[in-house]
Amino acid sequence: MLTSNQLLKVILVILPISESLADETLASQSLSELLGTVNSLSAEFIQTLSDANGNIFETSYGSFSIAQPNKVRWVVTKPMPQQIISNGEILWIFDPDLEQVVIQPYDSDVLVSPASLFSANLQQMSDDFDISYKPSDSVSDSYYLLPKSSSALYQSLRIDFQNRKPVSFEFIDAMQQSTRIDLGDVIVNPPLADGLFVFEVPAEIDVINHVK
Repeated sequence: MLTSNQLLKVILVILPISESLADETLASQSLSELLGTVNSLSAEFIQTLSDANGNIFETSYGSFSIAQPNKVRWVVTKPMPQQIISNGEILWIFDPDLEQVVIQPYDSDVLVSPASLFSANLQQMSDDFDISYKPSDSVSDSYYLLPKSSSALYQSLRIDFQNRKPVSFEFIDAMQQSTRIDLGDVIVNPPLADGLFVFEVPAEIDVINHVK
């Protein structure tokens, strides 16, 4: 299963890619245009983890904000509070129950961090993924991204849009376990202060610092 750090980067599910899917170049261009309009994003989320048989074994709730370039604020409120915050260069992972914060460099590689799709260019996406498009129902559109590299932390990624807004992400890992993130109260391009993406370490908290 992906760790919270790997998960932050967004997002999932492997589904068969049929011959009816649109041409990859057109799908890449279409996805790039959609993502290119997103300079910032905020939403509530419900995250569900499922095993290879589709059985849900964990559900969590929270909110997140993303801003260009590579700024992320991911806050889990229940059942286990956690904050994952990045200013685009440094990543803080704070676990209140453990009274611990881990500090490490932020990895903007799309193959490692799906959240980086919001700042990726078309050429990079085309180089890193096989991209297909498929209307999933009458009101949503789905894009399927299959990493070309065996070093990716997931086997596939799906992004669903409604009215040009992202509404859900799904990815599947090497053990066929899936993570689905459903979004609510989505706001595209809200004004977000830089301070949202910097973590102030509380007093008397253990710090594990991997930033040299």
